[in-house]
Amino acid sequence: MNMGYTIKLVLVGDYRVGKTSLRRSYLGEHFRNNYLPTVGADFSFTEEKIGEKLFRFLIWDLAGETRFSKVRPMYYKGAYGAIVVFDITNRQNFENIDNWIDDFLKFSRKENCPIVIAGNKIDLVQDGKAEQAVSDEEINEYLDEIRKKLGKSHKIFFIKTSAKTGENVREAFNCLANEVANLLLSRSK
Repeated sequence: MNMGYTIKLVLVGDYRVGKTSLRRSYLGEHFRNNYLPTVGADFSFTEEKIGEKLFRFLIWDLAGETRFSKVRPMYYKGAYGAIVVFDITNRQNFENIDNWIDDFLKFSRKENCPIVIAGNKIDLVQDGKAEQAVSDEEINEYLDEIRKKLGKSHKIFFIKTSAKTGENVREAFNCLANEVANLLLSRSK
């Protein structure tokens, strides 16, 4: 098997939307109710075989607090894809998605970067502990708008996730990984 590529991905979104918990869940670590907020950025890597190539994914989990906004651009640089996370029970998080996507596209400096938007914390809605703050119709309208805005230059996906239960976490990361891998493999032909 040939060694493939080393690919940088970023995990972004507002403070306390569950970015670190999603990353930990994807990497097979157990969910924790209490954790320390990410300071600046945190980093993990994993390897996935896609086709006949081995891909090493470097996952940068960027702090969502505003006080870290000046250091985030250096972490975006060179990223091939992003998971933009919002808390599905918090309308303001949803309304901030555009800012995260704009920053990612501005500072990553890559073309055709796929973006997965993850509506996290669906377990709270399923358990009746919270209401979904944004309707599925609003989410679909937003997806139509952002796809029109970006055109064919960037693929946008949406997946509802739960870092707590693990629901659709692997699907979100695999969607992004497969899109990036396919993009890079098509360029190398």
